[in-house]
Amino acid sequence: MKRIKLVVPDDPAFDAVRDLNDTFAEVADPRGKYRFKRGETSVDFEATGQTADDDTRIEIFQARSVTP
Repeated sequence: MKRIKLVVPDDPAFDAVRDLNDTFAEVADPRGKYRFKRGETSVDFEATGQTADDDTRIEIFQARSVTP
């Protein structure tokens, strides 16, 4: 498993998933993309190419789109 950090933009379109900002997820193999689903809402995250400040093994993924 790989640990990734989720970042959600400060944009009203992402208000439904704002609580995911700066949280971590354990994923099998993200390969540059990760989809999070909660109920009927899904959020597509993409790797930023950056790592978390405190641990270079944790990649940062930013939300790119949300589907209600």
